[in-house]
Amino acid sequence: MVKNIVCFIYFFIQVDDFSAQSQAAINKLIVPAIEDGWMEVNEGEQISKHLLQFGWPIVAEEAWAIEGVREEVAVKVMLHDRWTLWCGWGKQSLSTESQMISAHVVSVGDFGSGSSSNTENFEGGRLGLIARVKGLHWGLVAERDAGEVGVDHLGGYVEKRLVNGVHFLIGDHRVHWGSGSTVFRYDPFQSMRAPHNLGQISRDFSGVNTGDGTPIRRGFSVSKTNANWCVSTSFDSQRKDCAVDTVTGEITSMYSSGLHRTATERSRLELRQSRLAWSILYKSPRTMFGVLGELGPGNVVGFVYRSEKNAFSFESEISLFRGGVSLRNRVIFASGKHIFLFANLDKSGLQHPYSLYGEQNNSDSSWLGGGGFYVEQNNKKLIVKTELKNGKLSFKSTFSLDSELEIGGVLQTRFQIKGGIDGAVELQARLKWDLSVIKFTSEWIKSGSERESIGRAFRVDLNSKRKLSVAVMNGGDDMIGRLYQLLPTARGYRLFSVGDSTRRAVFTWEVIVDRVVISLEKVWPKSKVHEGELSSQRISLRFEVR
Repeated sequence: MVKNIVCFIYFFIQVDDFSAQSQAAINKLIVPAIEDGWMEVNEGEQISKHLLQFGWPIVAEEAWAIEGVREEVAVKVMLHDRWTLWCGWGKQSLSTESQMISAHVVSVGDFGSGSSSNTENFEGGRLGLIARVKGLHWGLVAERDAGEVGVDHLGGYVEKRLVNGVHFLIGDHRVHWGSGSTVFRYDPFQSMRAPHNLGQISRDFSGVNTGDGTPIRRGFSVSKTNANWCVSTSFDSQRKDCAVDTVTGEITSMYSSGLHRTATERSRLELRQSRLAWSILYKSPRTMFGVLGELGPGNVVGFVYRSEKNAFSFESEISLFRGGVSLRNRVIFASGKHIFLFANLDKSGLQHPYSLYGEQNNSDSSWLGGGGFYVEQNNKKLIVKTELKNGKLSFKSTFSLDSELEIGGVLQTRFQIKGGIDGAVELQARLKWDLSVIKFTSEWIKSGSERESIGRAFRVDLNSKRKLSVAVMNGGDDMIGRLYQLLPTARGYRLFSVGDSTRRAVFTWEVIVDRVVISLEKVWPKSKVHEGELSSQRISLRFEVR
């Protein structure tokens, strides 16, 4: 018997012109391309950066002008239906007087029933609100989650690029310096990096007008760039909820949820944290090096070096702080067109200032590393790697075989075998049949020793003018790995996963092309006999007017 029903209703109203790009719109091309494997993560970032900076393309051949994109990928981008649509928007924007303003109003309803529902402790109403307004050089946001009292978060930013390479921003922002060992950074597709890729390339800061109530940084940022040098600084000061050790009185962690719904959440200790981050980087076509650091909860200084020459690529960053050292190293050697050798060695200590924010993925003090090789020839791919974690060395290998046939359309199959030195074996198979108008996708994963440890995913996409997608997926109780699916919703593409017998269903329909999108998401509990298991429904609606 279902004890709880949680329903989220999102409503978006967007007023913008054809020149107002958004990451969600750009992801309609990039995310499926990365999922299908014909576009690398760094290429997706370069395309995003180009479109956000220069606007929608005017002609298809503009794909050739994007640096860091391989020739074969540029050709596929030019022939993509989404790219062709954007070219039409770009041409129309040239002949239309633009206001460059986009506005979003999102309402969230949270409804629960039963004695185990956490919503009974909410001090505010069960209706939340997120309102966003964004212009070409500015953004504003007001947010209140379901259960909160009053407007819980107000934020935004203003930015401007001046002559002589000066760029400044006042308000909420993120920084993108180094590879993350010294100064924490956020980048899209962070979890989708291929095993033989380097880290994220150092680039400028960006404004934030999200509605989660927890901007990465709040203050101002300034940079000065010339042909080879870039000097940047960011000052951040904001109050954060924190947890305190009852015995020592020391701060143990900083909350990042920004939720203030219950008496416990509203009574958390608030502490103002100020940080001054800076970087001095030298960049040439093949080399980047510099020094960066941060003053604040802990004083951190780091040195970063990156080199890419012919078949060899190397990236290293070392940061020093009171009580420890943090390292991040990546090496890639492409001995042939389809052969890569790669290795990584990382170390991150508990005393690193980022551990207070709960944002450091590997906050233990042990060494983390690995190495191996990646071979791809025709339709066969082999990845062999070792991993060092908590002083233990493990061995894993993956072999995949892809095939493509013309059977009333394009039939693609992929078969993978993953094995480790501990004897664990995982089998994965995928089938995609594209009939132009309709596309069928099926994925199957078997891991663990039990018969029930099987994951399945089935998906149907109707590729008509009004696109429709239906997907169902479930995992198994004894699964070792997880089954992942990138699925469209009204809020944009989301990465869904299952690792147990939980079942998920997602339905998305583009009622009016690029205007009205509706999606429904359903999650079933593991078993009817599990008391307190959550079954949830989510309804999302996006309405856009240009």
